[in-house]
Amino acid sequence: MRNIRYTLVVAALVVALGSRAQGIEGVLQQIEENNLSLRAHSSLTEARSLDARTANQLSNPHVQYVHAWGTPAEAGKNGELVATQSFDFPTAYARRAQMAKMQRSHFTADHALVRQQTLLEAKQLCIDLIALRRQKAVADERAQNAERIAEVYASRLDAGKGTIIEKNRADMELTAARNAVSMIEIEIEAAENRLRTLNGGVEVAFADTEYAPLAELLPLAEMEALYADRDPSLLVAASQVEIAEQSVKVERAKTLPQFTVGYKLAHSTGQHFNGVVVGMSVPIFSGYRNTRAAKAQAAYAEAEHLSAVNDVRTSLAAMYERVEVLEHSIAEYRSIEAEMSDYRSYLARAIEAGQISIIDYYSSLSNYYDVLSARIDFERQLQQVHAQINSVML
Repeated sequence: MRNIRYTLVVAALVVALGSRAQGIEGVLQQIEENNLSLRAHSSLTEARSLDARTANQLSNPHVQYVHAWGTPAEAGKNGELVATQSFDFPTAYARRAQMAKMQRSHFTADHALVRQQTLLEAKQLCIDLIALRRQKAVADERAQNAERIAEVYASRLDAGKGTIIEKNRADMELTAARNAVSMIEIEIEAAENRLRTLNGGVEVAFADTEYAPLAELLPLAEMEALYADRDPSLLVAASQVEIAEQSVKVERAKTLPQFTVGYKLAHSTGQHFNGVVVGMSVPIFSGYRNTRAAKAQAAYAEAEHLSAVNDVRTSLAAMYERVEVLEHSIAEYRSIEAEMSDYRSYLARAIEAGQISIIDYYSSLSNYYDVLSARIDFERQLQQVHAQINSVML
């Protein structure tokens, strides 16, 4: 019996510790391992990188054999075997090798961007779940309070001290409160389902109802520098500029001659000839327009990169300003809550003593709960903005 109890206690501790360890960071680690889209994109990134490497290979050798019959028959037969290999000017291979290296860096940055977006969505879902659970606690309390008031007015009506209008109002408030709880439960279920989908269909053990303390944000200038070095979206845009500029060099290299070397064997009746094949292309009609197009693409990529940098700076500045506004608003709401700490008990005593009407009661109580809900929502927004700003560190 003692062994059974010991086993149960140990199991409970393991579950409890596992639940504590499965905070937001634990959820993100699990999703990074299980997310099916990330797995698929990782395979795509590897395939693209391999494809970039194979784009700089020699062309296949060309082998040709010609067999001819003479007319009249006395003319005999002859044959010709030609094996050749073409290759570009050496500069072209060097340019394409650099291009392949840049493309692999681009694919890596693109995968990092997909990863960041996936983990940020998961983190924001966790933040939403915490806020929804806190809102549900408020809604549950509101529903319990409405149920108690409905019972009071039902008893008053039975005792002949109340009116049917007051009872109906109490019943309507109770129904609305219960419906509010049901709607929040639906939102919680939807968020949990989405989180499970991000986790590759595996259930996520996340039951937090409180946020971890927010770390102080880096100064805006330092955060901008960090984004310039690490933000995947900016790295993708920067790599596109490098690739576009290198593409101009590749197109210019295509205007250089191509060479062909090979072996030729010819034979006819009683004769054999062995020889060497040497050739060179003269790039008169190709290259100029392709180079112009590549330059235009490079200019476009540069403009897109500058636009992305400007967007990031503007967005960061706006988010930093929003953090200040949210922090100020949350402080004000908490101050109001502190002043209204005894407000609910006062209203409950007043309505039970018949000092206020049910309309005044619910109107005043709604103001209190509106303050609670607004503060919870503002705290959720603050967490979301911090998550967005710090997404570069995911």
